[in-house]
Amino acid sequence: MKYFLLALIFLPFGMLIGTISASLNLVSHLVLIHVDLLVYGFTATTIMGGLFHLLPRILYGKLIQEGKEKVSISDFVDEAGMKKLFPFVPVGVFLMVFLDALGLSSVSFVPYAILWIVFIKHLFGKIFIKEVQHV
Repeated sequence: MKYFLLALIFLPFGMLIGTISASLNLVSHLVLIHVDLLVYGFTATTIMGGLFHLLPRILYGKLIQEGKEKVSISDFVDEAGMKKLFPFVPVGVFLMVFLDALGLSSVSFVPYAILWIVFIKHLFGKIFIKEVQHV
């Protein structure tokens, strides 16, 4: 839930920047910040929340249908790692916005890319380890 609520914080700021840039004809200057807040802030954080919430439950349901009753949802995702990662999501987005505002768009993706790599590790790490152990 925290990821969804965080995403909703990015939404009004992105819309405000878009409205200001359109009304003051500053589209070329503010479009990167607008995109950072809406696409990388709102949309991507919503996707993170959806993956974190739904993917383990889908896998759990699949295994229960296969008759493996000794599994729990916490077997699929590193919840402690996800909780530790959460404060870094707004930091990564705002660092990206800050670097784009300074005109450093060629490196602004780096903190956000690192954030997604760590997210994917926490999301799929336990699943991958369990699959390797079963082989």
